[in-house]
Amino acid sequence: MNILLTGFEPFGGETINPAQQIIEAISHKHEAVSTALIPCEFASLRSNLQRAVALTSPDAILCLGQAGSRPAISIERVAINLIAAPIPDNLGYQPAEQAVVEAAPAAYFSNLPVKAMTKAILDLGIPATLSYTAGTYLCNQLMFEALHLAAKRDLQAGFIHLPYLPEQVLNKPKFPSMALNLQIQAVQAAIQAIVDKPVDIEAIHGSTH
Repeated sequence: MNILLTGFEPFGGETINPAQQIIEAISHKHEAVSTALIPCEFASLRSNLQRAVALTSPDAILCLGQAGSRPAISIERVAINLIAAPIPDNLGYQPAEQAVVEAAPAAYFSNLPVKAMTKAILDLGIPATLSYTAGTYLCNQLMFEALHLAAKRDLQAGFIHLPYLPEQVLNKPKFPSMALNLQIQAVQAAIQAIVDKPVDIEAIHGSTH
């Protein structure tokens, strides 16, 4: 199985992004994993993703992005067809409310084995959760674009949100963080679950609010 692993560049005033650091680390460890760095730009996101898929011909697309307020690795379950940007992208563009893809479904569910991925990370003793919101920013846009592309090409696709790295919260004492080596281990476990579990496991997840 060939997996395309994407990561975003830094955004929102940050100088680093755990997603970028993880794809750089993993690109040297897995022959079956191709990587692509995605600029944090709404307008070019689709073309950058399509270019990466054309170059790598993957069986699955796993996208990574930063969610600095989250304390755990978040395996995303659903992407919605909506962009509502709370902050501008790296080019200063800030769409208020628009569709990711016109005339596409209102939402897509990840067709990766998301429960198996979550369990694989938890089995390492690393905090992880199955998330039911990827937000309305670039991460959700990329997940939706990947799943829209996957629906046309019979691929698997999904998204993982990552906490801040410790060095990112030195001046943010109220925000959680997770060491880079743990985040790398978590993503590696998720990749292995994708390879091992073409059909997801049975497990109870969800949220009351």
